[in-house]
Amino acid sequence: MLWGYNMQGNKKIFLSVVLAFVAVGCGGGGGGGGASGACDALGAKIAKVTGGEQCVGGLSPVVALAILNSDGSVIICSGTLISLTSILTAGHCLDDAVGVDVYTQQGLLAEGGQRSVHPNWFASPVPGNPYDLALLRISTPQQIGPVPLLVSRDIQVGQSINIFGYGQDENQQDAIDRVRNGAAPLKAGSMVIGGIESGLFGASFDESGSAICQGDSGGPVTQTVNGVTSLVGVTSFTQNGCLTGSISGFVDLQRQDVIDYILNFAPDAALR
Repeated sequence: MLWGYNMQGNKKIFLSVVLAFVAVGCGGGGGGGGASGACDALGAKIAKVTGGEQCVGGLSPVVALAILNSDGSVIICSGTLISLTSILTAGHCLDDAVGVDVYTQQGLLAEGGQRSVHPNWFASPVPGNPYDLALLRISTPQQIGPVPLLVSRDIQVGQSINIFGYGQDENQQDAIDRVRNGAAPLKAGSMVIGGIESGLFGASFDESGSAICQGDSGGPVTQTVNGVTSLVGVTSFTQNGCLTGSISGFVDLQRQDVIDYILNFAPDAALR
C-alpha cells in the first residue's frame, strides 16, 4: 500500500473528517490499474511491496520535503517538480514552515527557498479546502523531467489514478528518519476516482488498491494520456486513517484559477 499522511497537531488535523461527496461517491471504490507503469513513467524502476510498488533506482521528479515548523516540529510531505526550479505540494505542508529541505531517494537534493501558499487556504485551513496547494522554489535547476499538468482531458468518476509519496508504509516505518538518512523509498499505488465535487476528488481504499498515509500529503496524483504522465491532483487528506475503508481526498488541479495560480509562480510549468 502507498500509505499517506494524516496531519495531526495544532491546525494540522486531517483525520476523521467527513466530506459527504466522498463518503457517498467513493463507497467501495479503490483498486484499478497497477502502479508499475506509474513508477516507470516518472523515471524509476520498481520493486514489488505489499499493497503497492516501491520505486527504486534513478531520480524521480517526486520529492520528499522535510519541513521545519515555527514551533520546532519537523514534518514530512511529498511534492512534485513541475519545472526545473518549482515544486508543487499541499498548502497545509508549508503554511507554518520556517525551513524546507528537499530530498530524493538518493538523499538531499536542495534547500527550499521562496514559498507560496494559496491565499484561499488561509481563509479556511481545514480538510476539504479545495485550495490546499503550495509552491516551493529551489535555487539550483534540476534536470529531473518536470511533470506537466493535464488540462486536455477532464478526469471522470471511475477512472484510474496513480498516487506517489514518501510517507509511512504498511510496516509503519517512520518517514522522517528515513528521509533524513537518505533512505526514504518512493512508493506508487493506484486508486479509482469515486467522486468529484467542489474542486476535490476522492477515492476509497478496500485493500484491492492503495491508500495514502502520513508523509504522502502534497504528493502527485497522475494519469498517463498518449504516453505522457501528467498531474491531475495533489494529495490533501484522509478520512478514517490509512486502513480499509479510508477515504483519500485530492485537490483537483484542472481548474482555471488553480492553473493561473501555478503559472503565476512557475510560468515555465508545462500544460498537456
